[in-house]
Amino acid sequence: MDVAFTHEQDLLRTSARDFLDDRCPIGLVREAADAGAGGDGVDRLWDSMAQLGWMGLGVDEGHGGLGRPLVDLAILSEEMGRSLVPAPWFSTVGLFTEAIRVAGDARQRGAWLPRIAAGEVRGTLAILERDGVLGRDGVTTTATPAGDGYRLEGSKAFVPDLDIAGSVVVAALLEGQPGLFVVDAGACELTDEAGIDPTRRLATLRLPGAEVGSDCLLGGEPCGWATIERVLDRATALQCAEMCGGAQKVLELTVEYARTRQQFGRPIGSFQGVSHRCAEMLLAVESARSLSYYAAWCCDEDLDNAPLAVSAAKAWTGDTYRAATSQAIQLHGGIGFTWEANLHLWYRRALAMAALLGDPGYHRERVATLIDL
Repeated sequence: MDVAFTHEQDLLRTSARDFLDDRCPIGLVREAADAGAGGDGVDRLWDSMAQLGWMGLGVDEGHGGLGRPLVDLAILSEEMGRSLVPAPWFSTVGLFTEAIRVAGDARQRGAWLPRIAAGEVRGTLAILERDGVLGRDGVTTTATPAGDGYRLEGSKAFVPDLDIAGSVVVAALLEGQPGLFVVDAGACELTDEAGIDPTRRLATLRLPGAEVGSDCLLGGEPCGWATIERVLDRATALQCAEMCGGAQKVLELTVEYARTRQQFGRPIGSFQGVSHRCAEMLLAVESARSLSYYAAWCCDEDLDNAPLAVSAAKAWTGDTYRAATSQAIQLHGGIGFTWEANLHLWYRRALAMAALLGDPGYHRERVATLIDL
């Protein structure tokens, strides 16, 4: 693995940060949090990102994308985490698109990927059910043959950005084996969930006998849990990079505050009780970034240890993001706890992302299993 970023990757990071600083200020994030689903500001941001080719960054050139590796998507995801982007980029690119790319056949990729790359599709992935079990045993939604297609029965919970998605990939059992089905979100019953992050809402998806065509089964047959797990690993690697971006941003905000806030006639950053905490935050964030990019690289190379790298990254990064945002609020003192301060927006995102796609406890247990502890 080459641990240095290329010139192109550095340009991608710089241009993405400049764009998001201009087009996704904290005011837009607050507007999205207040407005709920979408909003004009989020729609304009989505259209601008599509024009830059961000939806098709990882889509191969033959399907209208740029054909960049997952590490490049991780760079973009990290910058989005800094800015708390409220648009459904992660749900569409990290979840929906990866499901199509990994599990779909050539015809399905040809039907979906060009539209995704053009920004015409907003999608998400529905895996979890009400019990919250992430794994083969957690899939109880069923698909049965019905005419020229399938009838889906069951429900999915904690589906991100479902309220603004046009399509959703649903995990369901077909003849006892898990498969992935592309479903029109408009044909399902949706119920908003009470989530902690108002900029990335969750919803329950109910499928009371929803019928889909035979072409909606990705790959034409049940793909099995191993394929679904590969989709989730690639998405989790991007999620880890996003969490790194958020943690880095709150660290920068905290250091700047510690430099300017005066107490006893001197900046509070000069006190060891503050400076040592900032140093510990920096160490944790840098470690999280290394783990996250290594996980993305392992997924790019399709290495056997990719699941181990991904779970190690999620376990560390999930804890780091939560701890960094909590420490940032504490170090800002009384102002950090107010609604007017912006730190709670990163704190909410940290809590939500740590739980999505398996919390740190789940991934530590997975690491232990993978190394036969």
